[in-house]
Amino acid sequence: MLVRFTSSQTGEIIMFANTARILLSAIGKPCSAEGAVTRDEMLPAAANLRRAIEAEMVRMEAVAKEGSIDKPAKDEVEDSDVEADKSESEIPDQVVSLAQQAWPLIDMLERSALGDEKANIVWSAPVDF
Repeated sequence: MLVRFTSSQTGEIIMFANTARILLSAIGKPCSAEGAVTRDEMLPAAANLRRAIEAEMVRMEAVAKEGSIDKPAKDEVEDSDVEADKSESEIPDQVVSLAQQAWPLIDMLERSALGDEKANIVWSAPVDF
């Protein structure tokens, strides 16, 4: 499901509901089919998202220091597993970080906050998510 964010001061952003759920939860908004962020809420919301990004970065650094997920030693892997591992290893592990997901909304929030007193951001989705 897609969620569309529209600003009276900028363009629009479309994102998947699972991403919108994370971002709206970070700014204290319900994941309803329709909602709004008023001008007075925009800068605090952007600050909350930035804090969530910083917390994720700290968490990711801690995970990196601990090491990657334990994989079996080569002598523990059966020959039949080798072919399966080859196909899985060809797909790079690329995780989209919270910072990458949040940046468009942070930008929308901060730019819209600079607008006139009637500035707002609204979102809409087919159903609550």
